[in-house]
Amino acid sequence: MADAGCVKVSHEGPVAVLSMEFAPHNLLGLDLMAGMRAGLNAAQEAGARAVLLKSGLRHFSAGADTSLFVDASDFEERNIIILGTQV
Repeated sequence: MADAGCVKVSHEGPVAVLSMEFAPHNLLGLDLMAGMRAGLNAAQEAGARAVLLKSGLRHFSAGADTSLFVDASDFEERNIIILGTQV
């Protein structure tokens, strides 16, 4: 079993099993996405014919990491101020 950060990768025949283990809720954010990307790369390098994505925690995923939205709105707000545009 390989470890791609917060995503564990194992193989069952031609199937790569990616198990999300980003406690506490598998929030979809930069860390989990990087782990999934690394897991998919590992699956491809191993010659997997299919990928199964599952949770190693109680829930599959509680959704998006909303802290990313705050960062994105700060970025947009800065751009609006720089461009002199009013909302």
